[in-house]
Amino acid sequence: MARKDRPLPSLLTRFGYWGLDIAAPLPFPPAWAPEPMPLAQDAREDTRATVHAILDGCDSPMHPRHRPDLRLVLDALGRSSEPDRRVLALRYWMALDRLWYEDADAWTVLRALPASQQQALRAFEQQRWAFPSVVWTWETLLPRIAQDQGIFRDMVAVGPTQAGVAPTSAPDIAPQRYGRSKTDARTIYVAYHRQAFILLGQGMRPPKAWAEAMHDEGLLNARGRIHAAPLGFSATPSPLLCAGWKIAASSLGNWEAVYHWFAHALRNLCRYRNGDTPPLPWNDAPICQRGCHAALQKLLARTPTLPPRSNPLEMRA
Repeated sequence: MARKDRPLPSLLTRFGYWGLDIAAPLPFPPAWAPEPMPLAQDAREDTRATVHAILDGCDSPMHPRHRPDLRLVLDALGRSSEPDRRVLALRYWMALDRLWYEDADAWTVLRALPASQQQALRAFEQQRWAFPSVVWTWETLLPRIAQDQGIFRDMVAVGPTQAGVAPTSAPDIAPQRYGRSKTDARTIYVAYHRQAFILLGQGMRPPKAWAEAMHDEGLLNARGRIHAAPLGFSATPSPLLCAGWKIAASSLGNWEAVYHWFAHALRNLCRYRNGDTPPLPWNDAPICQRGCHAALQKLLARTPTLPPRSNPLEMRA
């Protein structure tokens, strides 16, 4: 009987996959490590619980008054100028979950608002997800991630200027070197470099506009960066959602270990697709390195094609 792949999780994309519980290269046993980001339904339930805490104004652990990181997010979403909790809650929902429209409660709240506020929220949503979501499949996503990892490794070797991703780089360098636009190549560099610095124990640089507020809230380490979790593991791409982990972080020792860590996460994705669980724990031993390298090379041997794009908002028109 032919093997049937597991469905592709809705949260799984080219970047940030290393923070999902199906891929995260955590130490074993993971008793001292933070919980990785749960798969789609659990993560969306967490977002939904926060939304309802904002709506109800209740004294719950999810309420902004108990979470300085959430207060900063809401401030960025216009908390000081928006008195209507319903609008603020929907902005938060739309900002964190591109599939917010699949929840009936979201539409109940939205339709209860005046037409002008509904229109403003739709404009906010369109701006937040300005680029239509890519409809990935396992056959297109996994080889693309493998290519991204190979590209990032070359970028580190030659430096951002020669790789064509520095602000001053000519726009034709990245297309000639990698077959990617400068914008896409820089997206790869920024996403992987940010996580690599966390893995190397450097923490994460905060957004400039929020650096002072995050410092006042005690969310930055001695280097002025957002606290990293043990082994440099960030359970979410958002710097704000992992800011609350004030834990002394161990880290990887060199760039080769970093490259292995990314390949290990990708290998775990392949295992999940194939129905193999749980994910392999992190181990920088040579036998694990060889296994992860072989999985990466197998994917690099494929030529990924760019999948079609779709606009989910058109489904609910």
